[in-house]
Amino acid sequence: MQREIISRRTRSEFRKLTTNSTVGQIEDAFRDEGFSPNSDPDFKDSSDRRLTANNFLNAVNWTDVNECDRAIRAMERILIPISPARQFVHDISTWDAFTRYLKEDGWEITTEGKISPLTYQDQLSRLAMSDLKDASAIHEQLERLRRSQDDPAAVIGASKELIESTAKVILAELGKTYDPNAKFNKLVKLVQSELGLDPSTAKGVDSEDSVKRILGGASSVALGLNELRNAGHGTGHGPATARVGLYARHARLAINAATLWCELVLETYLDPLAPWRDRR
Repeated sequence: MQREIISRRTRSEFRKLTTNSTVGQIEDAFRDEGFSPNSDPDFKDSSDRRLTANNFLNAVNWTDVNECDRAIRAMERILIPISPARQFVHDISTWDAFTRYLKEDGWEITTEGKISPLTYQDQLSRLAMSDLKDASAIHEQLERLRRSQDDPAAVIGASKELIESTAKVILAELGKTYDPNAKFNKLVKLVQSELGLDPSTAKGVDSEDSVKRILGGASSVALGLNELRNAGHGTGHGPATARVGLYARHARLAINAATLWCELVLETYLDPLAPWRDRR
């Protein structure tokens, strides 16, 4: 069963907050994002505002990234006018509970009511939860990264493996056979080629020189991360002597490198208008 992107308890606290809004504002916010109310006969509430909010929340598939993005935009629109920054929240304890639960879901909200993913892992996790048949390998590597935050060598190793797992997941989704023991460089090149991200064969706007340089740069960043790990700076190979000179900035560098490449291929794979779909 897929995990809900915004949990039930978080939605419950949001519903309480809508007491400070109006029925019209709630309806407009969700309808403008393409949602129609879906009433829940088991939900009873004396407040028309909370009842209206619940009917729209009940219409959202909370495991679908695109629907959740639209729902979050609607939630923001409702929350901004009643946020602490506007000094309008009547029940600050409910706002605090909503903020806390939202954070546990992997999101944060500003005092102005703007909602965004907490970390790079949460952004990648959301992408991996979209329409992939089996993204368990990606989630496993993301969890390893979460556990390795204070260990630069472990982060470098896990970042490299995140790229490797993402590449294999995408190839499996595309129905492409590949050697499970294939070299890292070959996997990166194969995935970019299959998704039309190979600078030498890119089509449409992706074939423009500026975009081709960026695509080539993304590949170089991934390959550079692999070289950093293979040079003994990341886990995966036992060094003859203790690793020295690695700091938090090197861990962030590795994370950013992996995020750049993984986001590129995941978003391209999930994009219904991506040029690679024309070849299938």
